[in-house]
Amino acid sequence: GPDLYRSMSRIYKAEGKPEKAMEYIKKGRLAYPNNNNLIVEELEDYLKNDKHEEALTSLTTAIANDPKNAVLHFAKGTVHESLKQEAEALHHAPNQAEDVTQSLFQEAEEVCRNLRKECELQGLFETAGHFFKKEMRFRRYQMPLFSFKRFISKTVDLFCGYGESPVRVVMFSFAFIFACALAYFFLGSTTQNPIYENMSGISLYFFEFLNAIYFSVVTFTTLGYGDIAPVGVARFIAAFEAFVGSFTMALFVVVFVKKMTRWVLQD
Repeated sequence: GPDLYRSMSRIYKAEGKPEKAMEYIKKGRLAYPNNNNLIVEELEDYLKNDKHEEALTSLTTAIANDPKNAVLHFAKGTVHESLKQEAEALHHAPNQAEDVTQSLFQEAEEVCRNLRKECELQGLFETAGHFFKKEMRFRRYQMPLFSFKRFISKTVDLFCGYGESPVRVVMFSFAFIFACALAYFFLGSTTQNPIYENMSGISLYFFEFLNAIYFSVVTFTTLGYGDIAPVGVARFIAAFEAFVGSFTMALFVVVFVKKMTRWVLQD
């Protein structure tokens, strides 16, 4: 039945294969064109990927099958409004029409908030997370361009997608560890305890850099084995890396648990 197609789609989503997941939803829609669960599943994918025109088509089909469903009518109207407000706001932004732009960004934020709440009520938590990010971005656009609040908001967006993207936290961690490893390598912080003795040439530099990466990982994760001790400026870099590492790992746990909880609730 239709539940088989939905189950296969969710399995592929969990495996990180959205194309295969959508392929099964489309097959299910062909086999069961009037099944609202498959229509909602398709709608969620369209909204998540900003395919608003396809989402409207899917909503139109769902409304035809269930014309008295007020939620579907509300969702269709909200998507229409979201498209209108977002397009107008982005059109006015480059032209410095500040009052008009602020008003449109406020309306766009409100539209995204309504969509997020409606998706949460319908159990579409992944899509709700997508609209939460858009809501927060439209709120950021209303802040003064060079304000501290806007800078913090942009940093949080880049760092973790407003708590919706654990992958961004992991990517930041790798980049930060690598950057600190470069600093340790050029400062010669690991030379007192090399991986292999009596090496020279390219091999020496290669293994010293690996040693620097090892020390950076140990510092970032605050393991602190004590086999390598930074000296001079490297001490301050190590202290800062340990602080950032502690904060980042705690943040990753929060963001990851939030994401996993949503997946469990949606399933």
